Amino acid sequence: MLPPTTCSSFVRIHDAEARLVANHSFFIEFAHVLELLETDFYKQALAKFVPQDFVDAGIPVPDIAIQNFQAILDHEAAHTLLYVPVLFHRHFIN
Repeated sequence: MLPPTTCSSFVRIHDAEARLVANHSFFIEFAHVLELLETDFYKQALAKFVPQDFVDAGIPVPDIAIQNFQAILDHEAAHTLLYVPVLFHRHFIN
């Protein structure tokens, strides 16, 4: 059996680690939500605007702009996938 001081020290360390993990989880979930919002923003923008809208806005070659926005959308969507294993582990393994 561990001496009482060792047990109480262990409990304090465990509680501190639990709070740290909870704080990290909050920030990971927050970052994931931001990535989802960014992805949705670009999806909605690409769905809303047609090439002529870009021309009307002064962009002479709308296809390039649309391709760039699509690349950003794909990039943001990839970011959302980075969080899935971490969030899965947090919610289903722990």
